[in-house]
Amino acid sequence: TYTFWLNFLNKKKSPGQPVSFGGDVTRIAPFGTEARNVVRADANGVIATSLNHSLCVLTESSGLVLVVDYHLNGRTFGAAHIPDEEDVNHLLVYFQ
Repeated sequence: TYTFWLNFLNKKKSPGQPVSFGGDVTRIAPFGTEARNVVRADANGVIATSLNHSLCVLTESSGLVLVVDYHLNGRTFGAAHIPDEEDVNHLLVYFQ
């Protein structure tokens, strides 16, 4: 089970410069509605999804990190981002 999160940053970063998720992130929001935010793999472990966002998200912040979380236990928490011990950041995609 995977969920997709938009992490809005308070400043631009240079390539290779680390992002502090404690200090640089001003807001975390699910990518779309709860139903669009959760994707489950099929029996072969394959996911296929297409993500579209209705806003130009880069007009709202200096930078953006799209975080793809993998939920080992399959549990998600809807529109709230509540990490647990079986939730790992699987992929980070940075935009600015």
